[in-house]
Amino acid sequence: MERAARRLLGAQLRLAVRARPAPAADVVASAAHRALAREVAQAGTVLLRNEPVAAAPTQPADATPVMPAHADDAAPTTRSSGTPTLPPQSPNAPLLPLDPETVGRVAVVGYLADEANLGDVGSSQVHPPSTVSVLAGLRERLGDRVTTVDPAADQDTAVAAAREAEVAVVVVGLGPKDEGEAMVATEPETFQALGGMLRHRPVAQLAKVAMSLAGRLTRLGGDRRDLGLHPMDVSLIRAVGAANPRTVVVVIGGGPMVLAPWDSEVAAVVLAWYPGMEGGRAIADLLLGDAEPGGRLPVVLPGRREDLPAVDWLARSVEYSAWWGQRWLDRNGVPAAYPFGFGLGYTSFWMGELEVGAVSGERFGAKVHVANSGRRRGKHVVQVYGLLPGQERPVRVLLGFRGVELEPGESSFVVVECSIRPLLRWVGGRSGGGAGGGAGAGHGAGAGHGAGAGHGAGAGHGAGAGHGASAGHFEPMAPTAAVEVGSFSGDPDALVGVVDLS
Repeated sequence: MERAARRLLGAQLRLAVRARPAPAADVVASAAHRALAREVAQAGTVLLRNEPVAAAPTQPADATPVMPAHADDAAPTTRSSGTPTLPPQSPNAPLLPLDPETVGRVAVVGYLADEANLGDVGSSQVHPPSTVSVLAGLRERLGDRVTTVDPAADQDTAVAAAREAEVAVVVVGLGPKDEGEAMVATEPETFQALGGMLRHRPVAQLAKVAMSLAGRLTRLGGDRRDLGLHPMDVSLIRAVGAANPRTVVVVIGGGPMVLAPWDSEVAAVVLAWYPGMEGGRAIADLLLGDAEPGGRLPVVLPGRREDLPAVDWLARSVEYSAWWGQRWLDRNGVPAAYPFGFGLGYTSFWMGELEVGAVSGERFGAKVHVANSGRRRGKHVVQVYGLLPGQERPVRVLLGFRGVELEPGESSFVVVECSIRPLLRWVGGRSGGGAGGGAGAGHGAGAGHGAGAGHGAGAGHGAGAGHGASAGHFEPMAPTAAVEVGSFSGDPDALVGVVDLS
């Protein structure tokens, strides 16, 4: 606990020191800052789905299909020697990325298409001088090839626009009224803590009544009771997807969502989180292939709400076990719709020649050979998971991860620094979190509000580290553990090794 407190307070103090003296007004939202915001949004956006589609419907029937400029359309193959080879091209390429030189009309619809949706309006609210929407970002690149409809128009109008376009982009999702910091306090003590007149309990009680009334009249953030999108969004997606098979859905939001069943009815799904002031330009860059969608899920997206633990919304207190998120699904043998660490790119990669190093202290290195077997530059996130023996169903815990960027045909040996803390348990003294010692920290985390947080969360590997009295210590839960090195949790193509914990 003390170690975690030092980290948090240290970060705040460093920020406070850097903020003195206050920067000049022309530095805030300067060109350099905007460029960084754009880069971070690109790096955090997760491409969840990118299916092959037929040639654009605007082409003549006898025309040669136009391939996206940098599309890679098949999984990597290997020679018997274990070295990667380029996959053959296919007549039908994945929908993304679009070719900005040849793409025709693009219909951009959805109530968030032209909205400056920056997320929470609580303590984290910011006020940039301007924000670029998805519609504005695509218009900046494609000009009058981009069409749209009034968000207030009926669904049939949006569907008609999508039917007439070569590609349809549907921008939907969540906002501060759906999630984020709850702006309705439930106890008078919360108001009393604010001081002033509110420190008097009768006044605090009146404030609670007023805020509760406001909360019934309009939603003001807080926990979501439904992990799906709004019904009108789902209806729009399904209607547009039926009208135009070349449909991309851009989802805005700050946490796990259930995307089924509509996700299987469209060609591409992009999870943009809350992409920030340059989000519209960043998403345009990604859709048009100028940048790689670099994000990996820091959460698991379940297939159904019922796949997750039940929630008692009337409970005054809740005791959390070690099972949540991806770990909960693994333990129950339930497949995720999109597993922890998942994320697609625009090229393909090969991995081989795994070497698991010896443990030193609580760390070890996993060395793997990574090659870009596709046709464009791209980024791969090597993820290392641990599995303890004797489990009825395999429950994986993240031990480490590392990203690598490679040119087509280029390869590199990557060493991932891993922690064995998730494979340890606390013994002796006061409990430090019970068996598991915080194993799998981050698998069900809600982090991801800020683009860039999606590279396969590993922060807090040893959540619970330092808990308990000094007389206790951590010890391995088994002499050895299996190690899987893949592209996401449960990757069927993962390389397998063993780490000696003794």
